[in-house]
Amino acid sequence: MSFWSFLKRNKADTPIDTSEIRDRMILATAEALETLPLFWSRFDLASNKYDFLLKLALPTPDDGYEYVWVDWIAVIGDQYEASLANEPVNLPGRHARDRVTFTQAEIIDWAYPADAGYCGHFTTRAMLSLLDPKTAAEVKKTLAANPIESVN
Repeated sequence: MSFWSFLKRNKADTPIDTSEIRDRMILATAEALETLPLFWSRFDLASNKYDFLLKLALPTPDDGYEYVWVDWIAVIGDQYEASLANEPVNLPGRHARDRVTFTQAEIIDWAYPADAGYCGHFTTRAMLSLLDPKTAAEVKKTLAANPIESVN
């Protein structure tokens, strides 16, 4: 089962309060950004780019950010376009599957499928402790043991 199939089956569009793991989220985001070139190298080589995902910090009307995953990514010069993978909560007029345009500065995480499960998902991994044990175990099943794919 893919990560998104799991989330949709479990109606996981509800935001998760990450304030108690703020430091872990900051570190996870930093690691994701440091390794973003790996994502782009895999993206460039992939024949099927559908399951490649980016997590964005999109500005909200209340001067905050909503963190959303996008898929169906297209590179357009120095910008990107992708589809919202889930229903946003605080992006008025935007809905799941809507196309959004963004820059590299709005990217906070990435993921792509490998033989062992999804690589990346640094922020997802950081949030596992906030989920109930059953849900956390189901999410972990979709993830590779190591967020960085081993090169043989």
